[in-house]
Amino acid sequence: MNPSLTRISLSKSSSSDTYFILDRFDNKKIGKLLVKKDKIKVKLKEKYKNKSYKTEAKSLFLHPSADNWLELYWQYLKKTNKVLMNIDEYSFPIHFEAGRLKRFKKDIFNRDIFLHPLAGRYWKKMKKAAKKDGIKLQIISAFRSIQYQKKLILNKINKGQKLEEILKVNVLPGFSEHHTGFAIDLTSKGEVVLEEEFEKSDAFYWLVKNANQFGFYLSYPRNNSTGVIYEPWHWCFQSDF
Repeated sequence: MNPSLTRISLSKSSSSDTYFILDRFDNKKIGKLLVKKDKIKVKLKEKYKNKSYKTEAKSLFLHPSADNWLELYWQYLKKTNKVLMNIDEYSFPIHFEAGRLKRFKKDIFNRDIFLHPLAGRYWKKMKKAAKKDGIKLQIISAFRSIQYQKKLILNKINKGQKLEEILKVNVLPGFSEHHTGFAIDLTSKGEVVLEEEFEKSDAFYWLVKNANQFGFYLSYPRNNSTGVIYEPWHWCFQSDF
């Protein structure tokens, strides 16, 4: 398992018994961890209380290597996917579910767009730069929760599709970059949606040339090794660009 799957870091404060809980991607303070008389107490800002940060913070304090937290997360994913398949037999990399999200207007279906604040900030910069070059980038889909991904796959199965075929297009819950709040599916006004033909568009040419400058990378290029089909529309932000 990969320690980069952790969403937070702990930073010791001037007080000997207090640690700040920080978002690992932009160092935003989301709470405190206090250690008194061998007892650990986590205090989170109100809007982050139900994002499993408490478990993650305690686990990282007790096991700094992150192995314990990742094992807990893996067991959660095993339980979530039990109705679909045994994920021990699934080789795709796992992804965390975003704990911090911010709304960024609407997608092409008039749904609210949610992204991690850092990814959203660079999405806005990229969209503005593209517009200056005559390209109107539009989001098809952004953040999707683990439970939404599960429902999406189950709906396809209920319609008669085989899981093997579904997994060429949609990965299992807990394995999608969309969970992280960093991934976006893109199109441009007048272009096809979620089709390989998008690679022939001016928008795609612009993205290939410029997206990396804003931290966005094509996740599933042609002939990729993941087993997922070529997706010229799927781009994911990397905070260390």
